[in-house]
Amino acid sequence: MPAKKLDMDLPTKDVIRSVATKTLLEVSKDQKAPSAARAAAARTLLESLGDIGRLQNRQRASDKPLSEMTSTEIDEEIARLSTKEDEIADDEDTD
Repeated sequence: MPAKKLDMDLPTKDVIRSVATKTLLEVSKDQKAPSAARAAAARTLLESLGDIGRLQNRQRASDKPLSEMTSTEIDEEIARLSTKEDEIADDEDTD
C-alpha cells in the first residue's frame, strides 16, 4: 500500500486562530444562539486575551521582538513561560 501523501493545503495555526476567533465572535453576537453558547463564546474570547482566567496575569511583559530583548528580558520571558507550562500541566493533571 503506498504511503499517504501529506495534504499541503492544511491551514496554518494563524488561519485556525483566525477562524476560531471569528466563529467565537459570531456566536457571542448571535441573538438566536442559546445564551449558554453565547456566554461560553464570550468567556473563551476573554480568556484568550488574558482578561480573565488562568492566563490573566501571564501576558508578556513586553511586546518587543525577542531579537530586541536584553538577556535579562529573555531570561524573564523564559521564566514566565516555564511557570505557565507548569500551571497548564498541573491543570491537566487535575482534570
